[in-house]
Amino acid sequence: MREGSEETGSIRPRRRARRLPVGIVVSLFLLSLPILGSASPALWAEIGLGGYVVRWNYAPVRVSLSGIDRPIDGEIRLVQLIGNPAEDPAEVDHVLYAGKISDRRYEATVPIYDPLNRVRIEVRDVGGGLIASDEVDLRLKRRIGPFPAVCGIRISPSEDAVFIDPSELPRDWWGFDPVKRLWIGGPGAADEGWTTIGSWVTAGGSVVIFTGSDFYRFDTPALRRLIPIVDPCLATGPDGTEYLTGVLRPGARIAVERDGIPLLIIGGCGAGAVSLVALRPDQVSEAELAAIVTRAPTSRSLDAAPVAEEVLRETRVDRPSFLAALFLVAAVLAGFLWFARRIDTRPRTGTVVLLLLTAGLTVASGLYINRTKQPVWLYAIKLELSIEDAFGIKVGWYALYANEAGSAGLAGDRGSYLIQSALLSLAAATYAAESEPEGTRIDLLPQERRDLAYYGRATPSIAFAFDGDSATIDNRSGEPIDGGLIAVGGVAYPLPPIPPGQARIPLTDGRDLRLYESGYPALDLVVRRFEGRLGLDRGEWLIAVRSEERVEPDEESARKVRDLRIRLIRGGYDAGP
Repeated sequence: MREGSEETGSIRPRRRARRLPVGIVVSLFLLSLPILGSASPALWAEIGLGGYVVRWNYAPVRVSLSGIDRPIDGEIRLVQLIGNPAEDPAEVDHVLYAGKISDRRYEATVPIYDPLNRVRIEVRDVGGGLIASDEVDLRLKRRIGPFPAVCGIRISPSEDAVFIDPSELPRDWWGFDPVKRLWIGGPGAADEGWTTIGSWVTAGGSVVIFTGSDFYRFDTPALRRLIPIVDPCLATGPDGTEYLTGVLRPGARIAVERDGIPLLIIGGCGAGAVSLVALRPDQVSEAELAAIVTRAPTSRSLDAAPVAEEVLRETRVDRPSFLAALFLVAAVLAGFLWFARRIDTRPRTGTVVLLLLTAGLTVASGLYINRTKQPVWLYAIKLELSIEDAFGIKVGWYALYANEAGSAGLAGDRGSYLIQSALLSLAAATYAAESEPEGTRIDLLPQERRDLAYYGRATPSIAFAFDGDSATIDNRSGEPIDGGLIAVGGVAYPLPPIPPGQARIPLTDGRDLRLYESGYPALDLVVRRFEGRLGLDRGEWLIAVRSEERVEPDEESARKVRDLRIRLIRGGYDAGP
């Protein structure tokens, strides 16, 4: 027994020795699982405002990446299909970001064309290799038309309202494109958030702001520039309720009252509207909320596409001069006349001259005919409208006409993607496009008309002040002003060409703004189209125009571009350094 026990005791240590390496291997494998899992890049994407989109409208796109060990050179793309996937749909490709890619969140604002098809997000390296991808199904998140959005408050103005968190507010003001009316209040929106909202309102948006005793919890300089009162302060009503009051801005009005208290004040900001509710959301009754819903304006974006189309219609078509044809005819007649006179006396000389003349005229006529083959294949009108007010915005439109099929590169504002207008028919056109932050490239067919638009931010670059019967203009834009007008209380004064720097302009020959003709048809059309919405007939405005027309070589042909930039600067807003 002792021997057996000694033998058994000698076997157990050997078994433990064999199990030890196996345990180490298993432990190392289990410890390596998180490392192996983290080495696989992952992508998560969110598209839309509160996850909702509207066809042919912009939408914010947020892409979050994880699992990338070290920054890599590459790009993030968003790919959309327009049309039936089974019938060769058009592909629209947007480069959301290009450069060093790492674990963080990326954001851009892109147009959404066909939410019935899945949207694909791809992350690729510089060699085109796929790092990560994801598909987003927007079919259940699409809306037929603009919808109300509610942010930071607990009210429901309508059944189709979309609730968003203050952290989900778009970075770009055109991210509010599908919003019918924005309802907002309470803390959460930072000053840059209110600046974005103010820019959207300037472009035609509509916001309803609930304040009351909560006002000082989210008070910012941008918010004070936006609301339709100055010197806001709290007051106490007969029932002890605190409400926000102040001095009405010019053009503001009281739309709803409660026992003598101005409950709803509506004012303008650029082309849009601001509705200020003097109470907190929980202090407003259902009947009062219904009255606010009825009286608060809805969004209506600025649209100068008809102006760009009219400028395109008036653009002169470039053709070869007919003088060349007249010269060829005259040369033929002169040559044959000389030949008729010399054929009897010098037949050999006349025959040689006739042959040389015939050959020369044949070559010349061939060159002339080639010149008539569309020397300009594309006519492009670029109209850019800048409103420099408390919030500066920039809106641009392209009007295109192609004589021949080709591919055109179009530049918008830095970081803003061009959006195509819906075509009446898909039979003779394609929406295929490739967009980057620097511009968009689209394909055009012969005799095709296309319209595109883009949005951006305008930096104040021109300031002016009045001194009796003259105005001092400080042009810090770095480029000359070709002309325009100065409007004071609905009276327009001509603006001569002004180089960069300061200039003093006498105010003479004043005429009614509605009847004034500046000599620039596009500017006059803009003034007549937006006079009422922007209040050009009220206050002080400087309206400057810069016009350039050029023919750009483009491979075997050329394209004619007319670039019109119109700035509308409200007096009293200082230009930046």
